[in-house]
Amino acid sequence: MAEMKTRAAAALTALGLACGGMAFTDGSAGAVSTAPGAASSEDGAVTTSSFKLVFSDNFNGNKLSKAWSFRNAQAPQRVCSKPDARMASVKNGKLLLRVQRDASRKPNVTNRCPNGQYLNGMIGTPNTTFSYGRFSARIKFHQPKGAHGAFWLQSPSTEVDTIEYFGRAGNKTGGLRSYVHRPKVVNGQTKFVTSGGPLKASKVRSIIGNHRISDGFHTFTVVWTPTSYVFSIDGKQTLKVTDAVSSSPVNLVLSLLSSDYELPALKSAKLPATMQVDWVKVWRRR
Repeated sequence: MAEMKTRAAAALTALGLACGGMAFTDGSAGAVSTAPGAASSEDGAVTTSSFKLVFSDNFNGNKLSKAWSFRNAQAPQRVCSKPDARMASVKNGKLLLRVQRDASRKPNVTNRCPNGQYLNGMIGTPNTTFSYGRFSARIKFHQPKGAHGAFWLQSPSTEVDTIEYFGRAGNKTGGLRSYVHRPKVVNGQTKFVTSGGPLKASKVRSIIGNHRISDGFHTFTVVWTPTSYVFSIDGKQTLKVTDAVSSSPVNLVLSLLSSDYELPALKSAKLPATMQVDWVKVWRRR
C-alpha cells in the first residue's frame, strides 16, 4: 500500500521499540517455520496435517465478529476520500467493502477535489496479531478502476500486501500487485525498501485463465516464515521474497480505498464499487 511509504521515517524511528506490546493469538512468542509448499484448496482447506488453524472468519451473521473493527486511518494521498464505518458490512455470508461518493460533502466537486469526494471501507484486527504462518482470504474484487482493494498484513515497521487489485485493466489479467515494504540494513544503515510489484499478466492468466480477476472469487495467500514470504493465487505461486524478512507480529487488514491519483478514473464509474470477502483464515505450523 502506498501509505506505508509515507510512514517510512516513523517506522524506522520506532524499529525495535514499537512491536513490544503486541501479543500472539496462540500464546506463543516462538518463531514458526511454515512450509510454503503446502497447497490450499479453493475452500481454504490446507491439504497437509502440518498446519493448525488459529483464526477463521466466514463472515456469517449480519455484523462483524469481535476480532475486527473499523479502521479510521487517514493518509496524505487520500485528501478527497475518507474511511467510513458504513462502507463495511456483512451480508449473506460475505464481508462487503465499498467505495461511493460522499453525499454529505457539498459541493461534492471542489477546486481541491475536482474528481469528487468519496467514502472508503477498511477493517482490521487491532487486538489480534500473528507471527509467521499461512494467511489466506477468498475474495471477489470490485470491477471499476479508480480504487484498489487489498488483503494485507501490518506491523509498526512492515507491511505485506498479500494482494492488491486496482480495477479493470486494459489487459484482462492485469491490475494485480503484491508487495513487501519493510526496513533493511544496508551498509550499516537502516533503509526502507520495497520488493514485489505488478504481477505479470501471463502468470495470472496461467492460473485463472483468460478472465478478469473480478469475475469471480479467488484465494489469495502469503506464507510467511523466518526466511521468506511466498505469495500465491489459488495455490499457485506468484512471488517469493527472501531478504529482510520481518519477525514482528502483524494485524490483518482488508480494505477498498480510493487514493487521489486514482479518482479521475472513478468519477465516471458506476458506484458503489464493492469488494466481497468470503472468508479469512490463518494457520501456523504445528
